[in-house]
Amino acid sequence: MRVELYDDWNAFASVVGGFLEEREAENGLFLGVLSALTTDPPPSKPFMTRVLIGGKTDFAAFYRDLNVIVSRGSDEAIDAAAAKLRELGLDVPGVVGPAREAERFAFAWARDRGCTPFLAVDQRIYQLMEVCAPAPVPGQMRALLPADLNLAADWAHGFDMEALPHETHTREHARHRVERRISEGTLFGWDVQGRLVSMAGLARPTRRTISVNSVFTPPTQRRRGFATALVAAVSQEGLQRGKETCVLYTDLGNPTSNSIYMKIGYRPVCDSRNYRFRPL
Repeated sequence: MRVELYDDWNAFASVVGGFLEEREAENGLFLGVLSALTTDPPPSKPFMTRVLIGGKTDFAAFYRDLNVIVSRGSDEAIDAAAAKLRELGLDVPGVVGPAREAERFAFAWARDRGCTPFLAVDQRIYQLMEVCAPAPVPGQMRALLPADLNLAADWAHGFDMEALPHETHTREHARHRVERRISEGTLFGWDVQGRLVSMAGLARPTRRTISVNSVFTPPTQRRRGFATALVAAVSQEGLQRGKETCVLYTDLGNPTSNSIYMKIGYRPVCDSRNYRFRPL
């Protein structure tokens, strides 16, 4: 077994890209974050490692600022990567990746660092290759415009608070993120007679996939089919942009959303977990 560290993310992406693309839908977050480094480089060098067993990549991990992102891999490789991260004197707030691997890393890290892991988000990754049209509802999808910025920022902040309560969120950060996505044409709303009632976006394009995320409907507009219609339309948009597959994360604690997305064509890929760490 050999543990390799990388200083250059282009070099790292070139050696782990093929390995990650073997499970492209599962590794969409990992691949998307690597791709984004070309336009949004981090202020300091990220932690980038791959573990080789028998001369072949067995496991990869990346840490920039929020979570260690991990791939599938053997227990031996996961433990070696965690030990290497610890040797460098780095501390991390959490880990995210395929359920078994994220759990293995979390408990190995907690044991050696003297902290307590807790399951912050238990998710399932789905993929869609063809949209099954949902029951029709009033309205239609449209791209969000600069005039929608304030409303979209409120909704993005609401999404953060509901979906990721364990993280620190500000409306200012949400506004900055939304403003960029509106300018890129990757954020959409469901419009009913000139009034927006739901929001969703496209993100993290990889060679064959694109993710649907930031799905949010304000409480007063829920249970009317708007989010289902919008996710179906946004997924179709992702396919029309030349991708073979759309990828979606859902909260396993919300059986309603899991059922809805399966009705429009999404099928399970794997479970994903996000563990965070508390001091003892």
